[in-house]
Amino acid sequence: MAMNAATDPLDHPLRSPHERAWDVPRRLRTCHNSGAAISSVNWSEVVQKSLARGAQVAGLREDLEAAGLIVLPFEAEDADLAARLWFQTRSYGLSLGDRACLATGLRARAPVLTADHTWTSLTLDVDVRSIR
Repeated sequence: MAMNAATDPLDHPLRSPHERAWDVPRRLRTCHNSGAAISSVNWSEVVQKSLARGAQVAGLREDLEAAGLIVLPFEAEDADLAARLWFQTRSYGLSLGDRACLATGLRARAPVLTADHTWTSLTLDVDVRSIR
């Protein structure tokens, strides 16, 4: 099914037109029905950053889940892995949220998308893809 303003949550009418988080390249919209995933830790970051910028978040998760996004629980094993990643990534200054994202990608054996190009220099067993 082709995306349009009625079905594309990134074009949701409640989104702030000035919200940079929604200034997403068209090529990322392929998450529609593709099983794109995010950890619950990183989902919390999305909501917090959106609220901090004055964006409306009511219905956001539901809209994105309807478009194919899966919010994965962040398990104790993920927390252990994120903590162990600190040593390997500390010179890059990665936050706990960054490491949670990487841990989720490692666990799911899935590519990790990031706007931080420096992640592509990491020597981890995960496919890191820069969106910029």
